[in-house]
Amino acid sequence: MVLFPILWSLEDDLNNFKDKKKEICNLTLDSEWSLECVWKTNTIPTPDYMVIRRMSTTEEVFIAVNLQFHYGFLPHISPEIMMDYFDICQRNGVKQTENEESCGFQIKSMHFLQMREPTAEIKLRSVNNVYLTKLHLITGTINISENLSSSLINFENVEKMMGFQKDSLMELSKDFLHLLDQGASSFADMNLKCGFVTVPAHKSILAARSPVFAAMFETEMIENLTNVVDITDMDVCALRNMLTFMYSGRIENLTIASAGDLLFAADKYQLQGLKSICRDFLKSKLSLQNVLMILAAGDLYDPVLKAIATGYICNECDFSALEETEEWISLLKEKPSVAAEVLVQIVKSKDKKRKTVKKRKIFRYPPI
Repeated sequence: MVLFPILWSLEDDLNNFKDKKKEICNLTLDSEWSLECVWKTNTIPTPDYMVIRRMSTTEEVFIAVNLQFHYGFLPHISPEIMMDYFDICQRNGVKQTENEESCGFQIKSMHFLQMREPTAEIKLRSVNNVYLTKLHLITGTINISENLSSSLINFENVEKMMGFQKDSLMELSKDFLHLLDQGASSFADMNLKCGFVTVPAHKSILAARSPVFAAMFETEMIENLTNVVDITDMDVCALRNMLTFMYSGRIENLTIASAGDLLFAADKYQLQGLKSICRDFLKSKLSLQNVLMILAAGDLYDPVLKAIATGYICNECDFSALEETEEWISLLKEKPSVAAEVLVQIVKSKDKKRKTVKKRKIFRYPPI
């Protein structure tokens, strides 16, 4: 999952518009993603729609958009016209700020880009008498994820974000979860053995959810012939949680410890959705006390999580305090190459901070 915070000042772009019917402003988010604002410029520049564009089209992705569009009043507008405009804005659901020097609206939407689909388009709402104002600032976030479950763990926001039928999805999830009940074990066609516990399961579901299980059941492996899979490298609790996700798409009551166990299971059985959920949860819980544990888990199972933990150490941690901990001393002894990578990144980060001066555009409301 990638989260882009947006703070886009459009003052300079507006000033550089030429006499065309259409102009496009561009904001580069990273080497892969960019944001475009397309304007109609027949009279006064008016934003028409926005485009989220990507370079690579080899993956399917979900894009959650939460943007606030800030308008400022054009100069030389009389108070009488302004009061009329406030009334029009109120009737159209457009909010003014407390000082009534600007107005704006918010867009929340969800988009799905299929493979080979390079762009997602966001149509902007129009308001009567919008010619009295100009769009000068866009703020908010754009959240890009490879799967819906990483941001909608329990389907809580599906209806709002994608218009899915929430009740139907929840019913489907619960019905599949009932297949793991003891009363439904008669429908199972295989068993997962974990220690002294045997959990009935279904080949078709396991194969559909995991490429590892699919390959196992497509060949004459002992597991396929005996209909028994002996699992020796995870505990029963982790196994049941993994099956809950595979059957229902949900995972509940995560802890740092259980997320670490599930990250291992997700890596072993190539459950990318579960891996994303664990990664996002561990990212949200990063602290000085657990960052090295999460770094080690990322080194074993998830390079993205490893990079996140390394970035947290470089930008958020007091390394003088971190290097005194038992966890760092243990990392130096057990995984010296990982510790060396962290030290290199710390040096690079400090050097970049010394050399780089970030320029931030200052925006001001136009005088009334």
